[in-house]
Amino acid sequence: HKRMSYPIYYYEVEIAYRKNKQTLNKQTWVVSKHETASDMMTKDYKTMDRLNEELYGDKYKGERRIVITKIITKKKVGQSQFL
Repeated sequence: HKRMSYPIYYYEVEIAYRKNKQTLNKQTWVVSKHETASDMMTKDYKTMDRLNEELYGDKYKGERRIVITKIITKKKVGQSQFL
C-alpha cells in the first residue's frame, strides 16, 4: 500500500447563520484538510457538526443554516497520514 498524506490547516473564517429570523455574522476557527469554503461545507462533516453545536445547541428547533462566507487566515498546522 502507498501512504497518502495531506496537509491540515487552521483557518480563521467568517460565517453567516440564521437564528430567530435574523442573519448573524461571526468570526470563528476551523481545522480542516479542505482548502475552500465550499469543500468545508460539503465534505467536512465534523467541522460543520461542531459549528452547528456551537451556534445552535441541542434545543434549537428552527431551521439551521450555516455558511462559511470568507476565509480570513490560513495556516498549515500539520500533515496527516492514512493508509
